[in-house]
Amino acid sequence: MAYYKFAKAILAGTLIKVFSNGKLECDFTYISDIIEDTFRLITSADYINKIRNGTGKYMLFSIGNNTPITLMEFIKCIEETIDKERKRKPIIEMKLMRLGDVYETYADIEKINNVIGFSHKTNIHSGMRKFIG
Repeated sequence: MAYYKFAKAILAGTLIKVFSNGKLECDFTYISDIIEDTFRLITSADYINKIRNGTGKYMLFSIGNNTPITLMEFIKCIEETIDKERKRKPIIEMKLMRLGDVYETYADIEKINNVIGFSHKTNIHSGMRKFIG
């Protein structure tokens, strides 16, 4: 995933290729929040009842934090988290947007929140601190 790749590159002092000038947006979700969503979903009485009566056999849910940030904001967050401890800066090469990339992608969490009533607890900065350690 991007955070592994970018953190490793910053720590190693190697090049990070950033497409579309880093303006593409995505919502990065901390893994513990995804696990919490999944657990709450599979143990939800509403979901279990729909599975039992056949109406929930193929229910699809978006899981994410619904708060997109730009790729450059994401890289900056990694840099700031690493920099406090290790004094490293990213080496960035800006590239054109690749065919197939989209300008913005994030989870529409309304449906899953209606079923499990969970709101993500981990923002990008606290999640990055946990990841970088």
